[in-house]
Amino acid sequence: MEVNDLVIETALIIIPLAVFFLLVDRKRIKELYPTGLWAASFAMFTDHVGGELVLWQYSTRLLISHIYPPMDIIIMPVQSMLLVQFLPPTGLKRLLLVVALSGINAISELLLLYYTPIVTYPKWSAVSSFIVYIIFYFLTIKLYQWYTSSKGNGV
Repeated sequence: MEVNDLVIETALIIIPLAVFFLLVDRKRIKELYPTGLWAASFAMFTDHVGGELVLWQYSTRLLISHIYPPMDIIIMPVQSMLLVQFLPPTGLKRLLLVVALSGINAISELLLLYYTPIVTYPKWSAVSSFIVYIIFYFLTIKLYQWYTSSKGNGV
């Protein structure tokens, strides 16, 4: 791993955590925590499956898995918890927020793909990632609504 890659990966850990601690409503941490766990689990699962199917590859591997810790353990949980914390009340605003967040992630992947050796896409594309991000964020919202509703608490 080159020094530039190490700097990028360190920034991908520190910046999202700093943003999270600046923006999170500390009184809602217990409410937001399951969303972060869901996001990390989903990200690690999809990274593992995608890595096994050689849809994408990371230049660094953690143990025997195909996960990418900055994205799977930091970025996706932070984005998801902040998404549900600042969730707009209307459907159109939610759609725009989800599309914007998915677009930012897909563009970030493209930048990593073209300017670093951190990730390669043998059988994948940024458009595919964009679609998966949209699905993921809507599932995240639905899951959050379910476990914070009075109906979901008794199950």
